[in-house]
Amino acid sequence: HIIFGVFLFSRINGMSCFGVSWPMFALFSLSSTRSTLVVPEGGKNNAPPLPWSFHVAPMQCYTNAPLRQLYRLLSRDAVLWTEMEKVDDLLLPNSKGGVKYALTKRFGRPDRFTEDGGGGLTFQLGGNDAAKLQRCVAEASSMYNFREMNLNCGCPSIESGGASTFGASLMKRPELTRDLLRGMRDATPEEATISLKCRIGVLDAFDKPPPLLGEREYERLHRYISLAYEDGAGVDHVVLHARVAVLSGLSAAKNRAVPSLDYSVVERVAADFPGLSVTLNGGIRSLNDLRLLTNHDGGDDDDGVTGISSFMAGRWMLRRPLDLAQVQHDMLSFGNDHHHHDDDDGLVPSPSQMAVKAVNHYVDYVQRCISSPKDRCAYTLAELCLPLYLVVEQLREDYNSYEYDNYLSSPAVVEVHDMERIHDIIRDAIDCLASYSGSNNNKSAGNRIHFKRLSTSIKKLVGTKIVNKWKRNREEM
Repeated sequence: HIIFGVFLFSRINGMSCFGVSWPMFALFSLSSTRSTLVVPEGGKNNAPPLPWSFHVAPMQCYTNAPLRQLYRLLSRDAVLWTEMEKVDDLLLPNSKGGVKYALTKRFGRPDRFTEDGGGGLTFQLGGNDAAKLQRCVAEASSMYNFREMNLNCGCPSIESGGASTFGASLMKRPELTRDLLRGMRDATPEEATISLKCRIGVLDAFDKPPPLLGEREYERLHRYISLAYEDGAGVDHVVLHARVAVLSGLSAAKNRAVPSLDYSVVERVAADFPGLSVTLNGGIRSLNDLRLLTNHDGGDDDDGVTGISSFMAGRWMLRRPLDLAQVQHDMLSFGNDHHHHDDDDGLVPSPSQMAVKAVNHYVDYVQRCISSPKDRCAYTLAELCLPLYLVVEQLREDYNSYEYDNYLSSPAVVEVHDMERIHDIIRDAIDCLASYSGSNNNKSAGNRIHFKRLSTSIKKLVGTKIVNKWKRNREEM
């Protein structure tokens, strides 16, 4: 604590090493046991409905609390998802309290849970045992105010157990899926939402070329959703990844690229189940993709999908997290709704301003985390650094495109002068994290704008192996 205090007082001009004024230091308790997530003021209950909604998809090893913190600061209205939690992992026997202990370890003390603000948080579970699912959902519902409880029936990954026990393999067992969802419904309050996330179909093995989704295959999908929606399971919301899942012969990454997308199937489901909320997932890789689907491209043509007003993306948000500020701005400006999320001057801030503010507040959040005793800090250094790394890599690409007039597949949402502001905020944060972690030669030296050097500094902090994994997964589009 003494060392950390020295770092805080090491900056000149009345600024701490995280770029906040001295009075802010009084807010950072060195005795706090866990940092809570910051949600912008206001709530979904006092705001008019948005024209469409956006979900940040669940991603294993990524959508943990620190990254969700950055996403929430970038967009108060996006719906965030937890990582998929395997029921068997939550029920592992231990001496510290069973499911309650496992949930507290992941989401913190219930009296300090703040992720129910804004667009809310969806808790995703994976499993194939109705009694176990029911137990986990009952405990989670009693402890936390999740937006909804979701059953994963779309993951084909062998690594996460989907190929043989749950995930997409459940699409071959519609009655079991119905029973699992029914058990989840019975364990939650009436006002809670139960949702299903699945593919538009499932194949045991990959054929070249894969068969088209014909009428017979659609009838299977229709029956699958019908059992979940109309046969007592009580599903309110279905997230449809617009690809067929392949259970063997393809890696998880290739299952996100082939077979081909078929948005018409998602449109047909939305038309066939008008009382069911349907979210389209799959293939949304940029702002341009999202704008075409929402028909928010500024043109007169009707390019959007029919009957769908909810969209989900995952890998795009890993590659370009600051784009979420533009998504938030688009949601607000779509209907000229300037009273939904106002800034101090009464206007919706620009995406560039929103990004700077979000990164600054995220760095404050990191400071609060590492201010608590090391043995009581909820997150690892790598978990806290991941959001900073993703921001740095996005801005490295965008800044270089401005500097060398390169083409960007997705338009930059942060203006050049704000990129430079974010660079300096993260540079100072890395210097403090290096000192906190005991690194003696990790100074992100100099005042020159150099995003690649920031990435190198983060690699020194958390290790080459971890950063290389981030880099590989970030590039999987």
